[in-house]
Amino acid sequence: MMEFEPDFEALLEKWGSEEAVSSFLQHQLERINNDCFNGRLALPQLQIKPMWLSRGLFGERRSGADYEPANGDKPAVIGLFPVILLDERSARIALAHEMIHHWEMTTEDKCHEWSYPERVDKIIQQRFSNANKEHLWRARHSARFIAKAHNVANSLSIPIRELLFRR
Repeated sequence: MMEFEPDFEALLEKWGSEEAVSSFLQHQLERINNDCFNGRLALPQLQIKPMWLSRGLFGERRSGADYEPANGDKPAVIGLFPVILLDERSARIALAHEMIHHWEMTTEDKCHEWSYPERVDKIIQQRFSNANKEHLWRARHSARFIAKAHNVANSLSIPIRELLFRR
């Protein structure tokens, strides 16, 4: 009998099979693409990753998902960790967040002015204990990303705080 890490066993217990969770994710990917990107986003691959890959240098959990842009002949990948896949709503939010990263990496829109309400900056500032941590987060989340996240949050009826920080 094959042994799985405990987080993956919990995932299989919830969904019944890898095929079931993969089907759910593929459906959500297509739905978010249609609802938020007018069906025009080239879809990345999806991958369920082992939890140990979600750990930072000091063992802290960094995220429920990540995005790897295409590189040469390697396609773009949205990786989701079992912990985020135990709750369907959290999985949808994480997938939408990573799809915005994918959109930003694959779509050029230089002529559009990307703006969002001031209250979103306040939400971001409140999230961090110091300006350095906020600066590091903003280095990975541009104004263009934040503006698109605001639009996606509205389209999916998700609070912007949850879409930005998955909490």
